[in-house]
Amino acid sequence: MHSPKRTESDWQGLVCEFLVCKCKLESKKDALLILSKELDNCQQERDQYRLMANQLRERHQGLKKKYRELIDGGDPSLPPEKRHLVNLAQLLRDSRERGRKQGEEVKELTQRLSDAQGDNKLLRMSITRQRLGDQDVGVPTSQPTSERTWFYSWSGRGYRWWRRSRAWRPWRTSCRT
Repeated sequence: MHSPKRTESDWQGLVCEFLVCKCKLESKKDALLILSKELDNCQQERDQYRLMANQLRERHQGLKKKYRELIDGGDPSLPPEKRHLVNLAQLLRDSRERGRKQGEEVKELTQRLSDAQGDNKLLRMSITRQRLGDQDVGVPTSQPTSERTWFYSWSGRGYRWWRRSRAWRPWRTSCRT
């Protein structure tokens, strides 16, 4: 078996192809490093949220204990029925204020948690795509696949609605009679 001789242009083509593959490998390596750093950041944020949740839980337990102490005790100079009413009114005001503040904190923490979970999910998906060798990894897109799919499906419905609304014009039929 005789191997065909390669020309200089064949060698240059192979060298160029090698260099392109080498650049792709470097860019994917850099992207993987960036994604791993982002994943670490998300994990740190998750840990911080867990710590905040535990602190809120402990704070709630402390407030609950304080509430029980206030109900059981009170100002000894007042008669028992008035002492009970004063304590309840003050507790009601305090608990409403605390409840409002905690509700705002919970909303903020919930939003931040859902953002972090979404980021984690996207990172996992992108790492999985890279591990599986997704064919679209090297293709530049302006929108993620899910957003493109949604846009195309919605824009198709929007176009159909627009066509129907343009086709039905009762005022034109009445003007031509």
